[in-house]
Amino acid sequence: MLGTVFSRRLDSPEIGRNISNGIQMLKQLRHPSVLHYHDCIRTPAEITLITERVDVLDVVIGGMDSAEIRAGLLDVVNAMVFLHEKAGISHNSLSASSIFVTPDGRWKLGSFEKSAKLASSAQDDKDFAEVLNFAMKHVDEAAAEDFFVISAGLIEGSLTMKALLTGSALSSPLFEIADFLEHIQLKHDADKVEFFRELPDRLREISPESVSKRLIRLFLSRYVMLEPTAHESFIPRLMQVDDILNEELYRTYVVPEIQRIFGVRDKAIRLALLRHFSSYCSFMDRDVCELKILPELSIGMYDVDNEIVAASLRAMADLVPILGGEGVTGSVHTKNFTDGTPKPPKNPPFATTDSGTSTPSRYNPSPPPPRPVVIPAVTAALTVIHPVLAAESVKDEDEDWSKTWGDEEEAVQEEEPVENGQVFEPQSTSDLSPRPVSRRSEKSSIGAEFSLPDIKKSSDEMDFFADMEPKFDSAPSLVDSLKSRAMQEASSVYMSKQKSMPVKFTLFSDKESSVDTATTAEWEQNEAEANGTSAWEAEDDLVID
Repeated sequence: MLGTVFSRRLDSPEIGRNISNGIQMLKQLRHPSVLHYHDCIRTPAEITLITERVDVLDVVIGGMDSAEIRAGLLDVVNAMVFLHEKAGISHNSLSASSIFVTPDGRWKLGSFEKSAKLASSAQDDKDFAEVLNFAMKHVDEAAAEDFFVISAGLIEGSLTMKALLTGSALSSPLFEIADFLEHIQLKHDADKVEFFRELPDRLREISPESVSKRLIRLFLSRYVMLEPTAHESFIPRLMQVDDILNEELYRTYVVPEIQRIFGVRDKAIRLALLRHFSSYCSFMDRDVCELKILPELSIGMYDVDNEIVAASLRAMADLVPILGGEGVTGSVHTKNFTDGTPKPPKNPPFATTDSGTSTPSRYNPSPPPPRPVVIPAVTAALTVIHPVLAAESVKDEDEDWSKTWGDEEEAVQEEEPVENGQVFEPQSTSDLSPRPVSRRSEKSSIGAEFSLPDIKKSSDEMDFFADMEPKFDSAPSLVDSLKSRAMQEASSVYMSKQKSMPVKFTLFSDKESSVDTATTAEWEQNEAEANGTSAWEAEDDLVID
């Protein structure tokens, strides 16, 4: 909590008694126009008083305009009326040095060292007349004349403090607006509706600097923010830049006050602030958005009230341009979408030169340049001899993607002249007679000029993949398949007869007689093939009569 420290040495017992009396009065008096007491520290040598944060009037009055001074004088009159009629006390030492000014421009009455029980208000009236004479030096001529008349009436006794407070002699729109806002909870609904409807027009009568210093805190106070009539006609205009306040004053006064009350956990206040979040979030510092605003919005996202959740999520979206997507969500983002919109042309459209010659443009088209004739026979050589030309051709082909769809259609119409349903292409110099070419053949030859040449391997290079070539056996012919099948059938018939035939002669011993019959048959078949006889002849030779 910020405050102001006043220190006074105790040079005599009388000074000590006066200071103690003034401190006691500050402790007892509670009024919006009376200096607020915080603490006091006593030592045998001095007394230290701590109050709310204020400045002495005669130090800061030079930077005020006439409207602020009028409103401040009415603050002092309001405090004096309270002392005389409510507390029954006379100040007895009213002067410019006993009036203090808060940071929001409000004047406060202090220095109650010589205050006493009220016997007569004459002394206070004369002292206030001296204050008016002091203020006359810092106002315009119209206000100075009013102050002179009021000062003379107070000295003569024809005017009283209460008459100044209720009359029009010292009237101030700034003071009237501030007084209404301070007591708004006591006003009727009809008065509130009329007040906020006329408030923007009344503020134009006051300088924007005075409105900023004196009224912004009141406009964003709890009672005003909870008032529905204020949100209908005034608060939306206050939140907009360059409506009531310019951007500089908006940054200096409105944004800090919004940051101060943003942490208030009241539904009506939070919804009112989030409703206009997009209007002021861009004027906040990045650190404030990251360390104060974002945590409060995160709390609102997990609230049980759906209205608070929805408003907090919308405010989160407004923070993305300031903090970035990862800063708002708190997670790592990946690229999932691509931009597929057609690209604009890289070269700007042609315009008329300074020399006055007309150059091609989209509004003054010129015939397209003749297409280069590429002879297929020398295409490979052209690619080898002029690699730069080939690379530029490929580059031009890539740049065709930057054309719009409409330009591509026009280019096709211009580059393919049609006569009697046929398309003609230039021929080589050896054949000058034109011949018709179909569209299909023309499309099939597109890109032929960019074909790569055949690269011959030198005999000295080693082929590391020669032994890795796959080898596949060729399938047998039909004749070979039929021969193989006939041999298998003959072998099966022969083996069946051998099993049914008695064995009379054998060349094998008993131990060798257990050899598989199938093996014997296979051996005999191989012998027959080797001797050039067929399976049928071998069968006849084995038959014994």
